[in-house]
Amino acid sequence: MKKKLFISTLAIVLILSMSVAMFAGCGNVPDFGEQTLGITKPTNVETSATLTEDMTAFQMLAVGIENFYDAEYVASFYNGSVKTKVVGLTVTQLVESLKIRKGKGDADGENANDASFFADSRSYSSVAKLYEQMIITPDEVKYINAADKKTKYDKNEKKWSVTKWNDVAKFDDVEDLAKEKQNNPTILWMYNLQEDYVIPAGEKLPVKKDAMSETTAVEKKDGYYTFTISFDPTETTKDYIGTMKQQLEGNAGMKVEGLTFEELKLQVELWDNGLIKRLFVTESYFMKLAGIINSSMTLYSDTQFTYEEIDGYRYEDHVATFGKI
Repeated sequence: MKKKLFISTLAIVLILSMSVAMFAGCGNVPDFGEQTLGITKPTNVETSATLTEDMTAFQMLAVGIENFYDAEYVASFYNGSVKTKVVGLTVTQLVESLKIRKGKGDADGENANDASFFADSRSYSSVAKLYEQMIITPDEVKYINAADKKTKYDKNEKKWSVTKWNDVAKFDDVEDLAKEKQNNPTILWMYNLQEDYVIPAGEKLPVKKDAMSETTAVEKKDGYYTFTISFDPTETTKDYIGTMKQQLEGNAGMKVEGLTFEELKLQVELWDNGLIKRLFVTESYFMKLAGIINSSMTLYSDTQFTYEEIDGYRYEDHVATFGKI
């Protein structure tokens, strides 16, 4: 039987909300700096899956995913960046997201274990501004987003604010939210990761022919393992690409054509007790938009994890901010 991993979607609508012409991807990899969340190994968290040193990188990743869903509490902070050219000017799009889960997760995205979630998604550049928040509990599902162009970001203070919110939308369950918003914050991202889709080191990427796989062997560090896996970008996104196309068209208000994933790479840091420490993801894709965009672009992201309620990442504190940032 093939081992399958579902990591789900953070709404990567971002860039195409700008509805402007002529932008093309730039290849500068951002420096995400030192880890600031979950910098010490969690010692009071029970894990259901165990690592062994003879495991492959993919098997270790599978352990990390299983333990992520089985943890009773987890908060993750996502920081993404993509540079694009807009009418000849380089624009950097900042993307951030916080997800907090209280209770065991559900890899199928149905919240079968009745956990409680807070999630937000924020995106900012000189031409695109987005902010949304979601609360999911066994009793209610609520969604709110900022009114058009009413999100502000202070670069010096690294502080977000919204001057006007739209009305709160309510849903019967998380599946209805996911269907309506093309976003299910209860799961990690939305790739279908199977061991058969791993591209061995030294092989060319099947779509991006000028690029090589960056898959590496597992390396043991002080208290954690690290490895990189390049995946077949077409096979791993078959269940995701339609959703992404709907997200993009919904934000741009224009038809997206030729959307093709060209690269998917995960650089993983995994505590030696089997909990995910940090994830770097490189996601490249090509698209055409309304005859004015015909280019490839790359989104780089860094996600850090904590499995304990700590200042700044407490569920109740963030629920209290719903519609009040």
